[in-house]
This record gives sequence, structure tokens and C-alpha cells, in this order.
Amino acid sequence: MLKYITLLIVLSLNGFAIDIPEPSNPQPIVKQREVVQMVGLSTHASQFVFLIEVSGELLFVQQLVITKDVANVWKTYKFRLFKIDAIKGEAKEIKSLGDKAIFVGCNASIAIDSSKLVGVKPNHIYFTYDWTCVFSEGDDSREIGAYNLEDETIQPLNQGISSVNLVSPAIW
Repeated sequence: MLKYITLLIVLSLNGFAIDIPEPSNPQPIVKQREVVQMVGLSTHASQFVFLIEVSGELLFVQQLVITKDVANVWKTYKFRLFKIDAIKGEAKEIKSLGDKAIFVGCNASIAIDSSKLVGVKPNHIYFTYDWTCVFSEGDDSREIGAYNLEDETIQPLNQGISSVNLVSPAIW
């Protein structure tokens, strides 16, 4: 859920928002309306989606995951970004964040200026992926990585770190 302009946007794959009227309205009516038709959006069954405000623009981020083996180990293989114009009801796929980097995960999604933090690369999506909350020795379902939008490659950031963590998943 993200407050953007004067809309309270609740994320759905269908591009819907919920209009919450001003509190001064004596008879507020909460209504759902379509903000944008997400044409060209992958309907891949295994995905996560996020809303992020980047430099005053609303981005819809789609994280696609795939199973790699019979043990059902899931891995991220691609991200897609769409710039949303909630007023015009349009979505346009974009391929670059410029000098920005975004962080997505199950707890929060944020955008930052990469020049302000040492080690953060521009035009990258830093992500976590947790298939389950229960892990066992050798479980490879927990993923932390950086996706390069320019060449569409993924750099794992948790190599050599045990995936066993019974307390909580990685968070930003």
C-alpha cells in the first residue's frame, strides 16, 4: 500500500487503487477503481510485485522467480519495471533507473540515490526472496542479490553465508 498524489494505492496485478476520500467528507465512500491496465505484464504464476516511488514517479516492480530443480528451490531470474501514470491511467515499461537503486523485499521497498551510499550500484535492484519461513541445513531457498538492469544479470550477495536462520528473513 502506498499513498501517491491523492490516491491510496493498494497493489494488485490488475492495477487497481482504492480511493479514500478526505476525512472532512461527511459521508465518505471508499471505492475501488482501475488505475491502469497492466498490458504486457507477465502473468507468470511465481512472482512478487512492489510499488515504489522513485524521484516523484510511481514504479510497479515485478520480480519473477522459477524453480531450478526437483527439490523446489526457487530463484529470481528477472525483474520488470513499469512507470505508472495514475492520472492518465497508463503504464510504460522502463529499462533504467539512472543513478537510482531500489531495494525490494517482503517488509519494505525503497529507492535511493546510489551516489550517497558507498557500494550501492546505480541502475540495480537489490532484493531478498524467501520461499518459506522454515529452513533446514542446506536449504537454498533464501536469496539475497543485486539485479543489474543494464545487462539483466544477478549477482548473489549471500554466497558463503549459511542460509540457516531460524529467527527472520533478510530485511532492508
